[in-house]
Amino acid sequence: MPRAWLLYWSLGAGFVVGLVITVLHDDLLPAQYELDALKIWSIARGDRPKFSDGSFTPVAMVYRALGMGDAPLAAALFGYLAATAVIVFAALRFGRHGLTPALAIYTLGAFALAGIYLGQYSKDVFVLPVIALLLLPRRALWDAAPIAAMLAYALWFRDYWAIVAAGYCAYRLITIPQVRVRYLLALGSIAAVCVSAAIFAVIGYAPNHYRTSVQGGLEANTLIVPLDPLPQPWGGLLDVFANYWLILVPLTLPFLAGVLYTAALAGLAFMRFTPLVAAGSYRHWPVVRTLEGVLLRRSLALLLAFAVVQALFEPDYGSVLRHLTPLLPLGLVAARAMRQAPAAEWGLRTWSWSVPPARTAP
Repeated sequence: MPRAWLLYWSLGAGFVVGLVITVLHDDLLPAQYELDALKIWSIARGDRPKFSDGSFTPVAMVYRALGMGDAPLAAALFGYLAATAVIVFAALRFGRHGLTPALAIYTLGAFALAGIYLGQYSKDVFVLPVIALLLLPRRALWDAAPIAAMLAYALWFRDYWAIVAAGYCAYRLITIPQVRVRYLLALGSIAAVCVSAAIFAVIGYAPNHYRTSVQGGLEANTLIVPLDPLPQPWGGLLDVFANYWLILVPLTLPFLAGVLYTAALAGLAFMRFTPLVAAGSYRHWPVVRTLEGVLLRRSLALLLAFAVVQALFEPDYGSVLRHLTPLLPLGLVAARAMRQAPAAEWGLRTWSWSVPPARTAP
């Protein structure tokens, strides 16, 4: 089993990499990485009317209340250090051992993306309390706490998090018994289509309305191109279904975007599938009543529920990456939970990207 030094090295090196990106954000990254941050900053410091953009006003008011309305470096460090605290909490949740080289790379990537997307004025910084609450003890009371936090985030910042909360509850119940990962992913595509059909039936909007209506002002080379050759609602339903799978496996991106986005999305695919591969690599998951079993199921439930919502709302791959960044510690937790418990309970060899898992009869 890898020694503890690998964990400490990945945390230390990752923190430095993310901190450099945070402090030198303007010099290292293109301007489009700060478009949302500039809107929040301009509202927070009073350059624009308070309600000139309803989606950014609540978070701008929070930054102003925290004394960072006109302090971009302080806001950047606040977001990055909050992300660091959650990443470190996730990495140490099962002790110092059990980190593989692949998971060390995952940890480095989580820090780097935190520097890129959370080391600035950001709505996504305030998702981090939800993630921290998911990592609390396994008692039933602590299952209610993250759900309450999701609903609060939906109320104040992004209303679609109410759908995330509902999806989390559904997946949390579904995964109490072990379910094959491919079935969980297929269920997500069906859920996305059903929710989009409900939007059409109740509100009258096209099933893919919330995604396509905001694509006009975005970069063409990162758009998830709508696939709706049929009249509505059938075209929209088809587009949502395709979008779900294209977000999970961004096959079209290398033909649209530059090297930077392609590399970032390749990393995202690795990070998104790390917990799913881990969960699918064993005949047995950790027992549901153990800490490993509870944290695995909580992490998978939120990651899978969020994939459903991204299929409905994400217009481009940049947004996919930005909004998934605060959830990345859950992938680390899920992968480590699979490594920790099964070897002790069923005599299975611990999972690794480089060593096939041993599958034994129950």
